[in-house]
Amino acid sequence: MFGRTGLRRGRGRRRQSDDVPARPAAVAIGARAGWEKYAAIGQVVAATATAAAVLVTGVTTWAALESVEVGRDQAEIAEQGQLTDRFTSAVEQLGSDQEGVRLGGIFALERIARDSERDQAAVIEVLCAFVRLRAPVSGTRPTPPRPAGSASAVPPTGRGAVHIDVDSDASAVDVAVDVNAAVRVVARRTVRPDRVDIVDLSRTRLGGIKLPTTEDADFRLARFAGADLVAADLARANLTGANLEGVSAREVRMVGVLSRASLVDADLTGAVLAGAWLDNTSMDHAILNGASLTGTKFRGARLNEVELRDAQLGGAELQEAYLNGADLTGAELASAKLKGANLSGATLTGVTNVNLAQLREAIIDSRTVLPSGFTWTHSDGVQVTP
Repeated sequence: MFGRTGLRRGRGRRRQSDDVPARPAAVAIGARAGWEKYAAIGQVVAATATAAAVLVTGVTTWAALESVEVGRDQAEIAEQGQLTDRFTSAVEQLGSDQEGVRLGGIFALERIARDSERDQAAVIEVLCAFVRLRAPVSGTRPTPPRPAGSASAVPPTGRGAVHIDVDSDASAVDVAVDVNAAVRVVARRTVRPDRVDIVDLSRTRLGGIKLPTTEDADFRLARFAGADLVAADLARANLTGANLEGVSAREVRMVGVLSRASLVDADLTGAVLAGAWLDNTSMDHAILNGASLTGTKFRGARLNEVELRDAQLGGAELQEAYLNGADLTGAELASAKLKGANLSGATLTGVTNVNLAQLREAIIDSRTVLPSGFTWTHSDGVQVTP
């Protein structure tokens, strides 16, 4: 009995001794779980702090950017206000009685156009309006302001007018200095491909005006309809697509580009257009008597019923040009290119330095008046008179 009891007790002790090591393991597991819990809480707190810091940084950055944006807006408003003041002051100068002040206004406007791309169109329109008012082709033009107290002082408004015969000799017409300056500013403006400035110099008196040969004058798509350009020097001017309908441009000098320009009814008597580009221009009914057109390019141009009497057309390129009913009496055609040129009904009486090969390349019909020494038949075309 004793032995069994002792055995049981021994077994009991062994079980108790076996359970003793298990108690620290449970404590360790609990402690580790608690530590992981606190660590997770710490991570949450740290993440929250980081998010708060990011938020604060974001708010601070936004506030800084907003401040910069506000500052930029204020600077732009101030700049626009200054430009408005400059523009207003310059326009007021254009109405001055003193030529020097008007010139200052013109060049002030040019500076504004250079400083502010958005205001260039307005500047060009103002300058063109100034030219139209100062140099109209209506038969009168403003007189240069005279000093106060002189025998012929101008009225208080600063405006006076003298009658000028529109058909007077070009040498008697002097373009005012301020008008010449305004036209030059318009001509040398910065041309941008995404915008077309409206250059309207219609019915202006610009006879005798001279543009510098050192500057390219850009008058593409400009309006000169009805303008007086007698004896004007527009060398190097680009008049592509310009409207010159009905202009009076006797003895004008143009050696630039006039492609696709409209010169319908224009008076270009004695004009110097040697070497000019007049491809695809509309010149129906224009007067070019005695004009210098040596080497001028008229390819595809419309010259129907144009007057070219005694014109110099040596080396001119008239391929595919329309010269229906044109009068070329006495014109000089040495080496002129006439391939495909329509000379139906044209008058070639007295034309010099033209040969059979040239005439055979042109379109000629029974209505064409050929120079002496040539005949035309429907079956054989142009032939040398036997």
